[in-house]
Amino acid sequence: MQNVDKPIIITGSQKPIAEAATDAKKNLIDSFRFAVEDGVKGIFVVFDGKAIIGTRAKKTRSKSYSAFESINFPYAAYIDNNKITRFTKSDDVKDKIKFYDEIYPSIFLLKLVPGMEPDVLDYIGEKYEGIVIESYGVGGIPFNDRRNFLNKLGNLTSNGKIVVIATQVALEGSDMGVYEVGMKALKNYSVLQAYDMTIEAAVTKLMWILSQSKNFNEVKEKFYTKINDDILID
Repeated sequence: MQNVDKPIIITGSQKPIAEAATDAKKNLIDSFRFAVEDGVKGIFVVFDGKAIIGTRAKKTRSKSYSAFESINFPYAAYIDNNKITRFTKSDDVKDKIKFYDEIYPSIFLLKLVPGMEPDVLDYIGEKYEGIVIESYGVGGIPFNDRRNFLNKLGNLTSNGKIVVIATQVALEGSDMGVYEVGMKALKNYSVLQAYDMTIEAAVTKLMWILSQSKNFNEVKEKFYTKINDDILID
C-alpha cells in the first residue's frame, strides 16, 4: 500500500493476551491511542510504547517487551498512557492510494561469512533473479585470490540478475564509495546498494519491483525512490 491517507497500525505481543503479564493489552490500547491522533497517516508498528514507521521497523529482541527498534530513522512517537510525543510528521498525501497484490519471490539474501567461497553465487544465480548481499561494514566484499567475489558479481549482472549490496551491520547503512572494493563494484558492474534501508525493506522492495520490471535501469529508479520513508536519498 502506497500513498496511505489514514493510519494503518500493526502490533502484537511477546506474551499471549491471556497471561497475567501480557503486553498485548497495552500494545493494543497504544495502537488505538496513536491511530486517533490528528494527522497520523501511513503504516506503523506500535510496540512497547513506541510508534515506528513500518519500513524502518526491525525486531531486535526475541523475548523482551521492547522487541522492535526504528533503524536509521527517528521513532514516529512515544506513547505514555494518554500522552503522545510525536517526533515525525506524516507527509501530506497528494496522490490516490495504490494497492499492489503481486510480489516476485525469487530473491535470495546472502550473508557473507569468513571463508565463504564465491562459487556460491553461481548456484544462487541459477535459481534466483535478485540477490541481496549482506556485506561487511559499509560494503566490504572479498576480492583477492580465490575468494574474489567481484568476478562473480560481474557474471551475475551480465546475465541480467539484480544485485543489491547491503550491510550486515544494523545501524548507519552502507556506503560502497568508502573503500576500493566498493568503488570497483559500482564502477564496473550494474549493482545497487541499500544505503540506510533495513534488510527487510530492501528485500521486500526488490520483490515488489521485480514483479513489475527486471530491466536494471527501471529497477534502479524505483529502488532509489523513497517510499514510506524507507530510504533517505531520492
